[in-house]
Amino acid sequence: KYEWCCYCTTTKPSTTASNTQVTRQEAPKQTAPKPTAPKSAADMTANEALSAGQGYLRNGDYSNASKYFKSAADRGLAEAQYEIALLYKNGAGVAKSTANAFTYMKSAAEAGFTKAYRELGEMYHGGRGTAKDRTQAEYWYKKAVDTGDQKALRILNNM
Repeated sequence: KYEWCCYCTTTKPSTTASNTQVTRQEAPKQTAPKPTAPKSAADMTANEALSAGQGYLRNGDYSNASKYFKSAADRGLAEAQYEIALLYKNGAGVAKSTANAFTYMKSAAEAGFTKAYRELGEMYHGGRGTAKDRTQAEYWYKKAVDTGDQKALRILNNM
């Protein structure tokens, strides 16, 4: 009169069992969802591409991180410009290029991404990716100091 429910240990009235027999109902077979290919960076919004790049970066996959960061950076997302600049600076996932690092870092700083201020100041100060320019270095170090960057303050005081 009762059969076992497939998901718990309780019983429920049976519509298929005879009055003298209890049957066990099998759980329906479930198929795993088919894996979907990850979206390409071009199919994502700039913010989605940034987020995907950060995920790849956390996993140490610099090559994929760079693809997603570059996609978002080329669409004007300042944080992505900063991230791809660091990858170019270090040659992580992309060919090392101080010129590309400078271009993206400058874009990020000019867009108001505060983490880029000191980095850009250091690039001007050391002539990495651009000609040495003490005036520009001081300008960007001062902007960094205004955001509370103590390292920028030490550098500025030693110039």
